[in-house]
Formats: sequence, structure tokens, C-alpha cells
Amino acid sequence: SEPATVYIRIAVLNINFVDEAKQAFGVDIFFHQIWNDPRIKIPVSHNTSRLVLDSKWRHHLWTPDTYFKNFVDGKVNDIIIPYSYMILDKNSDLFFAARVSLKLDCEMNLASYPHDVQQCEISVMSLTHTTKNVVLKWKEFQITQNILLAQYYVSGNSSLGGTKRYSIGEFSFVAGRIHLARRLGYFLINKYIPCVLIICMSFVTFWIPAEAYPARVTLSVTSLLTIVTQQYQSAMPSVSYVVALNIWMLSCIGFVFCSLLEYAFVIAVMNNKGAEIWPFR
Repeated sequence: SEPATVYIRIAVLNINFVDEAKQAFGVDIFFHQIWNDPRIKIPVSHNTSRLVLDSKWRHHLWTPDTYFKNFVDGKVNDIIIPYSYMILDKNSDLFFAARVSLKLDCEMNLASYPHDVQQCEISVMSLTHTTKNVVLKWKEFQITQNILLAQYYVSGNSSLGGTKRYSIGEFSFVAGRIHLARRLGYFLINKYIPCVLIICMSFVTFWIPAEAYPARVTLSVTSLLTIVTQQYQSAMPSVSYVVALNIWMLSCIGFVFCSLLEYAFVIAVMNNKGAEIWPFR
């Protein structure tokens, strides 16, 4: 008369990759499900409070029809033997565990790139049973400490649960979120510091005598070409909207270009061709 409560526990062992182009990420996890089935008892003859069931039993028992909602690809690891098993205890509680490698969708907003923080979900939902039959609840969602990624670090995690209504009924779900903050070391060394130095180099022309045409023009044009090359060699994400790094690079180009315009203005004034725009001459 009451829905079966299935407790979900997920332990994230490793994050294999984060693909911004395909909006996906890969994880290795331990996936646990716990539920009670009073129809199943351990025979008294076994004289034990905990019984490990053969994997073949799974096809003869009722098991939750859970699936990963944002699943793209994956497998149960079976390098030596299939990494999945079931345990029955004396209270008729069934425990199912499996080690799974998954590729999951992750909707990323890169507007703040490279200062962005992405929240990638591992979402679990009941496939055919509505909330009248099955309710999913979190037992635990945890992430292994000291996971190392080239561009990101794990800044935290959170979990949530609830129901989603579709035309065929209301279904229970749980979702665990991994908060991924981008590392700034690469951009600081390869983008920010070089751009600041190039702008400072272009401002050096203000201290070069205006009569030194070759020196000032060469330095200004070289600074402009270098900063434009930096812009087109930047590792920008392939998105159709402006990201923060675009604004930074365009601002730097603007500063360098203004230094070149300043010298053109000075030459015009010096040659009395800019008297109309220089009222103090």
C-alpha cells in the first residue's frame, strides 16, 4: 500500500575528463542502492545475519529500475570479474553495489570563462515506477579527496532530490552536483601577464621623443600585432556568445591601439595639420 523507499549512495572515485566542446564529463563511481523486501528471508539453516548473493539472483528478484538521467555512455567495470554484487541481511534489506564508469551530460555556462564555476550533475531517476510505487532518497553523496584535474579543481558538492512530473506520471529523482572551479595558473602565465607587459611596452612610446618616428611607430605597431596574435591564439571555448576572456583581450587591444592613435595625433599637431583640433597651439 506504500511506495518502496530506495536509498541511493554514490561515491565519486575519480573525474576522468571535462569536455567543454561536447558539454560532458566522465566519472568513476561506486553506485549503491538499499531497499527492503519483506518477501525475502535468509534461511535459518544458514545461521548468518548477512548473505552475499550470486549475481544471477538479480534476474529473479525485484530490483529498482533506476537509471542515470543525463547518461551518454558507460559500463560496469569487469577487468577481472564484474564489479557488482548484492547482499541480503537478516532484516530483509537488500544492498546492491557496482563500480561504474560513466560519461554524462553537463550543461556549462562559459560566460565567465576562465573565472567560471561549473556544476555537473549525476542524476538518478526511476524509469517505469511512479512515486506511487518507488521513492528515491539520498543515503550519501561524497567525492574522493584530492582529485587532480588539469584545468579544474573540485570546490564542493551538493545533493538534492524531489519529483518530476511528465505526461505519464510523477517520478522520483535524486541528483548530486559536483562544483568544478577552473584553475587560473595557465591563464595568468600565458594570457594576463603577457598582455599587461605588452600594454606597458606600448605606453613606453609616450617617453620616446615625438621626432623619433621609426622607434615610436615600430614599437607601437609591434605591440599591436603581438596583442592581436595573442587574441587569436587564445584557447577560447567554441561558443556563440562573448566570454570574459574575449572582453579582456579586446580591452588590451584597445589600449595598444589607442597608444598608436595618440602618436598619430601628436604627429598631426607637430606638422600643423591638426591646428583645428588643438586649440592651445
